[in-house]
Amino acid sequence: MAYPVANRTRKKGIPQAMAWTGKAVVWAAVFSLLGVPAGCGPKRPKTVPVTGRITYRGQPLEGARVMFYTPGGRPATGTTDKDGRFRLETFSTSDGALLGEHTVVISKYVSPLGGDPLAPGQEKLWEGGPPPIRQLIPARYTTPAASPLRAKVTAEGPNDFSFDLTD
Repeated sequence: MAYPVANRTRKKGIPQAMAWTGKAVVWAAVFSLLGVPAGCGPKRPKTVPVTGRITYRGQPLEGARVMFYTPGGRPATGTTDKDGRFRLETFSTSDGALLGEHTVVISKYVSPLGGDPLAPGQEKLWEGGPPPIRQLIPARYTTPAASPLRAKVTAEGPNDFSFDLTD
C-alpha cells in the first residue's frame, strides 16, 4: 500500500511540520560548526613578497628548493627557475615569507639518470625502493643547523635576495 507523499516524511508520533523543523535545526547546527574553524581561528601572521636568485659556481641553479626558516614560524618555500630565480610562499601561492630573520636552506637533488628524481610522476621509475639520488650542492646549505645563509625579511623591503653557493 502506497502512502501519500506528505506521509512519507512523517515520523511516527511526530507531526510533519515538527519533523522538518528538527531537520532544519540539525542542518543549521552542522553548517554553523563547519564555519567556526574557517572564520574564527587565530589570524595568520603577516607575510610579504620575497624573491631572489640562486647561483652555484657562478651559474644559475635551476630546480633548487629554497626554504626560509624563522624560529617559531612556518617556513616559506620556493623552487628556482632556469635563471635561478625564485618566489616564496608560506600560506598561499606567492604570498612571500614571514617578517624577521631567516636561515636559508637550499637543496638540489639529481638522479644518476638525469633530472629531478622527486618531481611528480618520477616515482614510477623507482618502484623497487627509494630513488638513487644525490645532493648536487654542498651539504652545509641543506639543513637549518648547518646553513651559513641568512636573510632579513622586512615590511619596507625590498626583499630580493641573491645567494652564490660555492664548494
